[in-house]
Amino acid sequence: MFLRSTRIPKAPTLWRGLLIVRRGYASATGSHAESIRNIALMAHIDSGKTTLTESILHTSSYLVAPGSVDTGSTTTDFLPAERERGITIQSASIPVKWKDWTFNLIDTPGHVDFGMEVESASRVVDGAVVLLDAVEGVEGQTKGVWRQLDRHSVPTRMIFLNKLDRPGASVHNSISSILNHRLHPNPLVLTLPIASFDSSRYKTGEPGLEGIVDLVNWEVWRWHASRDSTHAPAEKVERVQLPRTEEELKASQIFSADHPIVPELLAARQGMIDNLSILSPELMDAFVELPETPSPYLTLSTQTLVSSLRQLTLDRAILPIVCGAALKHVGTDILMDF
Repeated sequence: MFLRSTRIPKAPTLWRGLLIVRRGYASATGSHAESIRNIALMAHIDSGKTTLTESILHTSSYLVAPGSVDTGSTTTDFLPAERERGITIQSASIPVKWKDWTFNLIDTPGHVDFGMEVESASRVVDGAVVLLDAVEGVEGQTKGVWRQLDRHSVPTRMIFLNKLDRPGASVHNSISSILNHRLHPNPLVLTLPIASFDSSRYKTGEPGLEGIVDLVNWEVWRWHASRDSTHAPAEKVERVQLPRTEEELKASQIFSADHPIVPELLAARQGMIDNLSILSPELMDAFVELPETPSPYLTLSTQTLVSSLRQLTLDRAILPIVCGAALKHVGTDILMDF
């Protein structure tokens, strides 16, 4: 949704040392250049880039079962040294088919010693997903890859807030970290994490991530706790549309009445739309022209929001943030939809 038109490489030798893994359906007849994008995953070391790559390949049905960094069975870490040390040493590209799009997904190294691999990838990508560890926030190499993207004028960027299932993970602290390190003045949260649908677990502070609220499409994604820790088959994922009026939202059975996220839902949606409206006159006009209703923030159409989100992202006026836990495949679908 947020990806700009495909860039033209500056030189034909930019992909030196880049693994190209091909599958027939990804390059099948009927693919058009307009629907192909080069997307890089970038981050500080151990933020979960390769794990997210495996999750994307599994979610898109490229892999029946995802590999693991711990066991050295991932698709893009194929060198013996990479599998032995559990780190990415060279960039690797793999085509992924998702709905009407084909992504050339580039898994880049996170260690500063292999920064030239990130530099080469930055020259040819259309956009980048920068991962943040939700416990650590912005780290040294996070700023390093950000400067490389700036150097090669890559405007289209998103943040994937990873590892939200870990103890100490915090959306608030992660956003504060983005602002403190001056990555972007306008980070915009598009999804909210749900640690548990059982409100009693919030009182004990147990870590976890069982669901995500999509503020743009106004729906809840739920990953049932009965799944095992590394596989999330599609039949165990539930999507529920949230009510479009405030009264129905309060009476909804999706969350218990005492769930701590209930009072935050409408406020988060309002904050997102207000921040977008300030920067998008078209969205402001669409909002003002809505029929007078008790819940105008909930009746604004998804298509109108998506159009403004896309343009503002291309203009680097906002920095979209989506939440998830790549190891458990939570939030991968939402990331790929955006």
